[in-house]
Formats: sequence, structure tokens, C-alpha cells
Amino acid sequence: MHITIASRFQLDRWTFEESATFAQTADDRLTVDLAACSFVDIYAMVALLTIMTFAVDNGYEVMIHLPTDRGVANYLARMRFVELVPRGVLFNPSPPEVQEHESALVPLTRVDAVRGGEHAIEQLANFAYNRLTGWVAGPFTEALAEIGANVIHHSEAEVGFVAAQRYRKKKTLLFVVGDGGIGIRESLARGVLTAQGLSDSEALELAVRPGVTGKPGLHSGVGLSTVLELAENMSIRSGYGLLTKGWGDVKAKPVPGLSGTIVCAEVRER
Repeated sequence: MHITIASRFQLDRWTFEESATFAQTADDRLTVDLAACSFVDIYAMVALLTIMTFAVDNGYEVMIHLPTDRGVANYLARMRFVELVPRGVLFNPSPPEVQEHESALVPLTRVDAVRGGEHAIEQLANFAYNRLTGWVAGPFTEALAEIGANVIHHSEAEVGFVAAQRYRKKKTLLFVVGDGGIGIRESLARGVLTAQGLSDSEALELAVRPGVTGKPGLHSGVGLSTVLELAENMSIRSGYGLLTKGWGDVKAKPVPGLSGTIVCAEVRER
């Protein structure tokens, strides 16, 4: 199988689903072509890292073509994307040196689920809490921390990734948590009888209900539902399902299957 992920202009949470193509070949290869990209957001970066990590672990040959736009290439380096690309991935051209990180973002951070990734989750939560005010700060931060903890306790993935960024002009914060684990449907099916036999899209609709969790007693089951309530925009991609919230409308649909779960939430600064 040869998988190609490419975008002509931008690769972000809105365009990512249209970027992948699949071709039957004698060898297993993954090509990530960002050469023409003029914009890559943190959702795309987390998604690419989880996919590349899964591909390398499963014996794929992986090649990534970095953006020819020097500013975009430097942004990927500043976000630690290049630093976290798994060993064995071939670069074209060679990646730029890592630049200084900005205070207006949490650069991509690896969550080592085997050794405990609490520091990365705490860093993400602190970024949220310090930039939100009023009644939103506490509930959103706690819910975000629970979503991050899912990587360690629910996903069964060895690693995950988190990132956050502040967009000054829009006055919004964007948070992304991703892993290459078993996915929400499988996690719920082990602890919620009503989740057994559901599709990935149906499992996502169940997962965002308050109190629903794959491990009762360990988590409260309010992480996804609280963030969904408070976020301006949100997406949850897991397995063959994608749930989105935009302009107050929440809907789920089937998508091409990818291992793991990626949660992306945009919240307005208050």
C-alpha cells in the first residue's frame, strides 16, 4: 500500500481529509508532500506525527517533503515538528535548525504513555488556564486535562502528541491532542455495553455525552462533553469516524480509517 498525504496550498483541520490518497503497491510506503504548502496548522502536524509513528512501527518506508516556503519550514521547526518525526523517516530537503519557541504557543510535545506523560498534559492545561478567565477557565482546563490523560489511560498507544497555539487576531486558542491507539469506539466498547456494535461515527456521538467513559471510576466522562460545550469549533477524529462542531452545529460522518484519535478544539479568549 502506498499512502500519499499532500496539499497544494494549506494543510489544516479543514482540508486534511481531502489530502490522502491510497494506491495498492507491492511495498508499503508513506509519502508526506508539504512542498507546496503555504500554511500548516497544529492539527495537521499532530495528525502527521501520529500517522508517521504508526507507519514506521509497522514497517512502512516514510518520506517527507518539507515546504519550499522558508517561513513555513521554520514554523515546523519552531513547533518541534521536525524534532518529533520518528527515526527512520527520510527528509527532502534537510530540515532547518530548530528556532526559539514563542510564548504564544505550546510547541508539539510528545506524551510518553508508557513512562507517563503527565508533564506534557500539565503544560497544555496551564497554557489554557493562564489564558482563559472567568467561569470558563476551570471547567475547560479540567476537561482538557482529562482528554490528555486519555492518551495514557485509554488509548493503549505508546506515544501521543499535544500542542496549543494562540491566534492574536482572532483572539482564540487552538488545542490538539492526538494518539495512534485503539480509538474511541474500542475504548468505549470495553466499558460501556451500549457502545458494543456501534460504528466509529456512532461511538463518537455517544462519547460526547456527559458521563460516558470507557473506564468508569477512573475518569468522570466529562472531558469531551465539556470541551464540546465550551469550544467555538471542535473536531474529534477516531478510526473511521469524524465528529465536528461548527457554528453551533454538531454532526458525525464516516471518513477513511486512521489508527488512533485526534481531538482539536478552538476556544475564544475571555
